[in-house]
Amino acid sequence: MPDKLYFDNLFIGEIDFKDADFPSLWGSFTLVLEPKDNLSDHILNYIEHSKLYLLTMLDSDNFQNNEYDDLEKEGYKYIDLIETDNWKIISESGEISKILCPVFDHDNTINWRWDFTT
Repeated sequence: MPDKLYFDNLFIGEIDFKDADFPSLWGSFTLVLEPKDNLSDHILNYIEHSKLYLLTMLDSDNFQNNEYDDLEKEGYKYIDLIETDNWKIISESGEISKILCPVFDHDNTINWRWDFTT
């Protein structure tokens, strides 16, 4: 059974853990969240932004042009999601692990780090 990703008490999606290379962990991600209010819309937009940002950053041609700069500036719209301690993963056994803001990839991969500050 997959682990579950939450933002505060809002269920975002399911994670199938794949591997880790400390301090990063990753797995496949299945989005469950649907747009129904401002917060869910904001999170969904962040996920799409994260996918595009990572794809652009990995393309060395785009990394040098304005597209990257524009995405960097757009990222500030999500600072409330990035700089918060509201992200968590709940395992199938019910264990709650606080994480830093996850990064989402275009191939439905999620990357995260444990939040040891809380």
